Amino acid sequence: MITRLFNALFGWFFSLLGPKKKLLEQESIPVVTYIKGISFRTDRAVFMARAQPFLLVSGTFFNQGDQTISLLGIKITAFDGQNAVGESDTEVIGSHQANLQPGDSQAWEFRMPLTQTSNRIEISTVEMEYAPPIKAPPTKEARIDWDMKVPAGVLVVFRERLHKTQAFGDGTRLFCHLTIEVQNSGRAVKVLKLDLKFLDQNDKVIDTREALAAWTGGPAIEPGERRLVHVISKVPENYSYYAGRVVEVS
Repeated sequence: MITRLFNALFGWFFSLLGPKKKLLEQESIPVVTYIKGISFRTDRAVFMARAQPFLLVSGTFFNQGDQTISLLGIKITAFDGQNAVGESDTEVIGSHQANLQPGDSQAWEFRMPLTQTSNRIEISTVEMEYAPPIKAPPTKEARIDWDMKVPAGVLVVFRERLHKTQAFGDGTRLFCHLTIEVQNSGRAVKVLKLDLKFLDQNDKVIDTREALAAWTGGPAIEPGERRLVHVISKVPENYSYYAGRVVEVS
């Protein structure tokens, strides 16, 4: 009798705990964009119910207008019905990177803590600034080589859109800002990883950075797309140049 009662009590207790919850993933949440002259191609918009649940949104911004964008800050708002259940602000285009010219694209991925599911996501403008128009983007070839045989159907060209050093604070902190343009004239590229080295006047490597133009689980570079990739490196005063290579592509 005591044994049956003991088992019944423990069975009831563990039934309250229930089975261990599996990872829940809410797929394909609709995304609506309210940004003048900008379209957004959604790659993923999912809710991940983990120990610290979050919303994951990734995709590509396209400048489909006729103005050059020098600054873009956005707000991401998650809705459950008509009720906002989470929001966050972030910068997509900053003053440290090349402007987004008409026809340019920029890949983007964002995670936001969220405690419940959502049935709609809105992306709206917080701030936007424009730069004077130029006749055409710069066409200087970037210092990027291939570390492998180029796969069949992959046809990309690398151009240097921005390369400058800028001091911050008291002037002792110097940073190199680099923007690489990736023009895709071949098939869709799902992964494109660059290894970038920053060197001084004596050809000594100062810093090494990884740049992901396209990554697993992120937005592919579609045929005809012209995507910008931004990299920042802390450098000394004798910084001279950068050199890069493609280390992964698919």
